[in-house]
Amino acid sequence: MMHWIVRAGIAVILIFGTAVSANAAELISEQTVAIQLQDDMEVVTVFAPFKFTVRDASNTYELTPGLYTFKPQTSKPAQQRFHLFSKTFTPNQGDAERVYVNEWRKLGYPVESVTIGKELATKSGRVLDARVHWISLAQLDTEAEALRKQKELEASEQWTWMRPEITQAGTGTVKMKGAKGTYTLELPVTISTPRALAVTNVDVGFWDEKKERLAYSGTLELGVTVSGGLELIEHIRVEEYLKGVLPSEMPAVWPAEALKAQAISARSEVLVNLSTKHSLENFDFCNKEHCRAYRGVNLHKESTNQALADTRGKILVQDGAIVETVFSSNCGGWTENNDTVWFGPPNSALRGTHDLPKAVASPFGTIAGVRDWITRPPAAFCAGDEVGFRWTRSYSETEIHGMIGKSYSVGSIQRIELGERGVSGRLKWIRIHGTADTATIKKELPIRGALGGLPSAMFDLSVSGNSPKRTFAIRGAGRGHGVGLCQHGANGMALKGYKYSQILHHYFTDVKIERVR
Repeated sequence: MMHWIVRAGIAVILIFGTAVSANAAELISEQTVAIQLQDDMEVVTVFAPFKFTVRDASNTYELTPGLYTFKPQTSKPAQQRFHLFSKTFTPNQGDAERVYVNEWRKLGYPVESVTIGKELATKSGRVLDARVHWISLAQLDTEAEALRKQKELEASEQWTWMRPEITQAGTGTVKMKGAKGTYTLELPVTISTPRALAVTNVDVGFWDEKKERLAYSGTLELGVTVSGGLELIEHIRVEEYLKGVLPSEMPAVWPAEALKAQAISARSEVLVNLSTKHSLENFDFCNKEHCRAYRGVNLHKESTNQALADTRGKILVQDGAIVETVFSSNCGGWTENNDTVWFGPPNSALRGTHDLPKAVASPFGTIAGVRDWITRPPAAFCAGDEVGFRWTRSYSETEIHGMIGKSYSVGSIQRIELGERGVSGRLKWIRIHGTADTATIKKELPIRGALGGLPSAMFDLSVSGNSPKRTFAIRGAGRGHGVGLCQHGANGMALKGYKYSQILHHYFTDVKIERVR
């Protein structure tokens, strides 16, 4: 028997049986996405060049063109809790999932299995299953409690990833002010127009803050965050969303075959990740590189729109499921396995491979091989990227202490240990040895973040001088996680005459290109 709790649109399985769908499969052609554009704002400002409509629970306002501001008057913040997820299962792994859950319950953990993702159907009736079950070992009321529990689990070599979940939406009122008056509206508020609206102060940075004024053609929704500020979410159809993604992710002047490969990758990746990355927070994606870069209608380009049109409906599939076709800027000459970079099981489509015209033996078995690979780079497809293919960083001891000390209280740093590497030479973990404590940092993005936002986790470190005036020199390769499609590699392949299908089959293992409607 299986019991369900539906919270914020997410099905939580408490007792296990055969995996089933909570709802009928949804048509791929009708999919929309919800993108968080702004978060925790004290004021949201939009400019409407045309007439537009604003609605709350009680009223509808038809408004004239102009500049409008929305400021919160009263608010009851959204409520949340924090999950510590430890493992991923697919719906057909019910027996293994049941055993795993029961083992942890015997240890006293309040285990929940959260169903993430959707079943998507084509118009012909074919169902492509994009669901997975994330196993939550603990659910805590505050981030501080979750971090303490996470550290406790890590001490016993149980690694987890944390995700917040909105358990109750925020409420409140907002004052909308325009040239012709002021209105008090009840949140949530929707803003719609037959054309695009401009939004000011949209944060588009990754490691640093960068704000722009961008235009969006979807329906906008104002809500309340867990801090009581305003958040702005856009609801838009997948293909329209992709028009804003493609030129943000890949230069529109690149060859058509590279753009087509990117179009199919982006479409597949969006569809497979609907209701996954931020679904516990009531939206699908953010607008930053963390999910994928998105600049609304500002960057729509004829060449990228054409690439989407030429590949309309085409996705990558494997064994009846849409492939999670992730991509990054530059693999550095060798792509990485997904399970090296992220928590989760190995994905047979996302196996690391060389980015060369001809296969070569892996050079990453020894530190000498890693150093030679970085300092004497091969003629890889992605080598044309002078900024991301190879890079260096140099930090003083004070700078290193400052960067690491932001997240890890280890005292004065004695040494940094570089651990095991993946198939591409990317580090799986590093260990910070300090006078007060030792911290082990696992997975690609935390490693990069701990050392000041490095371009990738494929690097070597050398230390010179004596404390407290040591110099930490880092030589590295690639930009981004390195899993799946290498964008600069796709460009290099296209320039050499490869077709988009050849590019995709080079970066993704044992996949098929299929057209769905």
